[in-house]
This record gives sequence, structure tokens and C-alpha cells, in this order.
Amino acid sequence: MPEALVALNYGFDAVATWVHGFDSADQPSRVSRGLYGVDVGLPRILDVHREYEVPGTFFVPGYNVESFPDTVGRIVRDGHELQCHGWKHTSPTEMTREEERSDLERAIAAIEDIAGRRPDGYRSPTGDFSSDTLDLLRELEFEFDSSMQGDDFTPYMLRDGWEVNPEQGPFDRGTETDIVEIPFDWSLTEFIPFTPIWSDPHRRGYGNEAVYFDRWRKMFDWMYANEDCGVFVTILHPQLSGRIPLLSEFRAFLEYVTDKPGVEFKTMSAVAEEFRDGEL
Repeated sequence: MPEALVALNYGFDAVATWVHGFDSADQPSRVSRGLYGVDVGLPRILDVHREYEVPGTFFVPGYNVESFPDTVGRIVRDGHELQCHGWKHTSPTEMTREEERSDLERAIAAIEDIAGRRPDGYRSPTGDFSSDTLDLLRELEFEFDSSMQGDDFTPYMLRDGWEVNPEQGPFDRGTETDIVEIPFDWSLTEFIPFTPIWSDPHRRGYGNEAVYFDRWRKMFDWMYANEDCGVFVTILHPQLSGRIPLLSEFRAFLEYVTDKPGVEFKTMSAVAEEFRDGEL
């Protein structure tokens, strides 16, 4: 068994995050950030993966799959996996059950058409579940999710039927489902510290790249020293991480990690399968 696993994740949000998530379809400057991810950022990220010969998992909104089939096809041709990130890049809490199901089905069809395989993993575009999301994931036969934050380095099984009764009784965490949760940590995504948005509550940006990746190294070192085959899940966005110096710092992190004995890089579907089989 390896000493640690690294699952390199990407939100290939491209233009969808601006068109759907921030209602910026009529703002060409913001949309151009997404196009940078398509034309510049993603090719640079894929070149880094080719250099280090490590797999990646790309959560891609179906809108972007349909909009940029040649670019998304390159992800597939390079041997990486595509997973579901909805069709629209918007919170499922804003949809009815029928709308959410239709959105997921269209996203699945778009990925299956270009990748030749049905996605078996899901990450909510906003890290949120509606009251229907879990049922829909089961109905649509997803094997894993990566939208929750109930652990940091260890997968677990999603639970159903949990109840919150703040005035009537204690929290009930419900019962386990058969869907693997591979949790993520907001501090391992660069979108928050490096994306300037000039509207509340999203005013942020201009982070320090060296400080940010120093946090990565400290978190990885703790996991490596204290967890029995922990899983380090990163989430980057090509429209940000493809820029310099973020890309340079990312390469330095890969150098740091690959120098550690017993570290293996896995796709998210491989992590979910190994956890389900009791190998983690």
C-alpha cells in the first residue's frame, strides 16, 4: 500500500462560471478570463501533466463540453478522466427537482458523447446539495461525490436521512448510502484567493502564490506524517492556475511531492474504487 495518494483535480469552468455563476454573460472582460482557461491555461496544465506523467480528474460543466469539444477532447486524448460538474455552473439549490435532473442528464450525455464513457463522479458547481441532489445521484448511478467537507484526507460514505431540529432535539446524521464521498477543502482551491470579483459577498483576489502553496506543503506534510494512506485532493482552475506565477508554484509543489517515497497519483474514480474495495 502507498504511503499517500494525491488526486489532482480541476474545475474546467471556462466561461460557464461567468455565464451562469456570476451572471456575467454580457461582460466580455469576465468571459475572457474563462477563454484564457480554454486557450492558454488548460494547454499549460496538460503539458505539466505530460511532463510529470501523472493523471488528473477534470470536473467539467456540460455547457463547456458542448462549447469547446476540441479542447475538452484533448483532456480525454491525454488520458485524463472527465467527471460531472452539472451542465450549468450554478447551484442545484436554485433548481426544482425536474430542472436539476434534466441538468444532470444533459451533463452526463455531453461527457459520455465526447469521452466514450459515462461519468461516475459528481462535484456540485458550488459545493452545495439541494434536498434532491443525493436521490438524483443514486437514481443516475453515480459512484462517488466530491462536494462535502466532512473529513480532510479520508473518504467516507455519504449519508441520507439526516435531520436538523435545532429547537426539538439533537442532530441525526442519518444512515450510510452506497455513494463514496471524497471530501475537499476550500483552502486547496485557488479560486477564492486569486479571483477578484467586484460585488459582495465575493470581493477577493490578489493572493500571494508562495504563501498559498506553502499551505499546500504544510497540509501535505501533516497528512504524510500522520495519516495511513491519506488522500490529498487539490482543486485548481486552468483560467487561474495556468497563469504565472501560479503555474510555476504548482510545478514546484509537484517536484516536492514526487520526491517523497511512497506517494502515488490517482484519479478520483480510482480513489473511490479503492476505498470501496477496502484498500484505503
